[in-house]
Amino acid sequence: MNNIANALAVVLLVVLAGTAVFDIFRHPKALAATAHLQIPASAVPVLGAVKVLLAVQITVAAEY
Repeated sequence: MNNIANALAVVLLVVLAGTAVFDIFRHPKALAATAHLQIPASAVPVLGAVKVLLAVQITVAAEY
């Protein structure tokens, strides 16, 4: 079971890192997705930063 959890954590880290880069650099697809959810464009980089922090938290938690 531990191997499955580690594999899922790696997949989640890759997804979080990819979407965080899109958010931080204001990729048009990220802006379109957040506009659809009525999130202001100025908040998109903040969402990217939150995703980076979540990725760091998952990495730290996986080590313990």
